[in-house]
Amino acid sequence: MKIFICVNDLQGIEKESYDPVKIINKEALNQEVLGIFFYSHSVNDLAEKTKSSIWLSFAREKNIPIYACTNSLTSRNLLKKISPTVEITGLGQLIEGVLSSEKTVVIGKI
Repeated sequence: MKIFICVNDLQGIEKESYDPVKIINKEALNQEVLGIFFYSHSVNDLAEKTKSSIWLSFAREKNIPIYACTNSLTSRNLLKKISPTVEITGLGQLIEGVLSSEKTVVIGKI
């Protein structure tokens, strides 16, 4: 099954639980993940070095593309703080991911 993941908000995640494997449904990780799209408040985590490196290492190990919403980054003045390995894109990428997957996993409230 093809899965697409949209991450909206990670503010409630405790520091000791901050692990993509714990954050993402383990069942979803056993599937083909087409991408992880960071939207809304979650882009703050991609701008923070420690959290960003955790996500980027996870994505590299699993060969999963990471996307970040350009409007979410711009409205928070974070564009320059994002790793060049993260693809900065618009909501069209989110729509494409949802339409091309069989299931979409949404993490956090908008």
